[in-house]
Amino acid sequence: MSTSLTLTKEERKVTIASGDIAYLSPIGEEEAARMTERYGREMSGFQTAVYLGAEKSPMLVRESVAEIAALGLKLVNAGYEHFTPAENIRSAVELTDADRDRLAADGGKLSRTFRSQVETVSGRAFWSPATATQIIERKIKAIGAAPAADQA
Repeated sequence: MSTSLTLTKEERKVTIASGDIAYLSPIGEEEAARMTERYGREMSGFQTAVYLGAEKSPMLVRESVAEIAALGLKLVNAGYEHFTPAENIRSAVELTDADRDRLAADGGKLSRTFRSQVETVSGRAFWSPATATQIIERKIKAIGAAPAADQA
């Protein structure tokens, strides 16, 4: 069930549906400094990058991940500072050596260890260092419900 969240973008409030969020990532001091240099304006006030659906560029907001969670958004730590709303995780699929080989063949490089691909209801998918089982267990824990025996 999607809820509305009101966050601070620039100096104005923006309201978004939680169901549109693929994941959130905190913005550290180093990243804020890189963005300040890249965009030519001060970015140190932004604390979180909010990735919506399949959009390539994140929406930068002034609230921290913890402050956003305090608004009632149940988040799953998918690893490498990717926090996904539990309600938005559609599935998690184990990555295979063939998946990694395909990335390498396309010129990609894995600088981190990834074990699964997390698919979200917003249409965006991303790779995670957690296993598919861990992702789904974290989702269940965040929502606060145990799976029914007949759903196994």
